[in-house]
Amino acid sequence: MKKGRRTSPIPPKEIRKAFELYLDRTTQKQIARELKVSPMTIHRWSKKYCWKEKREEYIEDWTKEVVKGKIRKDESGFLF
Repeated sequence: MKKGRRTSPIPPKEIRKAFELYLDRTTQKQIARELKVSPMTIHRWSKKYCWKEKREEYIEDWTKEVVKGKIRKDESGFLF
């Protein structure tokens, strides 16, 4: 990866993709490698957009849905 500043702005969909990977418990280092940005960029995005708090909310909401029975396992064990 070439060092230095990027000359074009990062598209919002790239930041969204990074967050989706973060929700899937992908490490920041792996996200950086996949999106071809520095690990520090991913770290800054995670702080700026409060990824940790959002992931905790997502997991809490998802767990409530499982408990309510809205999300259940099929015969193969996958959740849907």
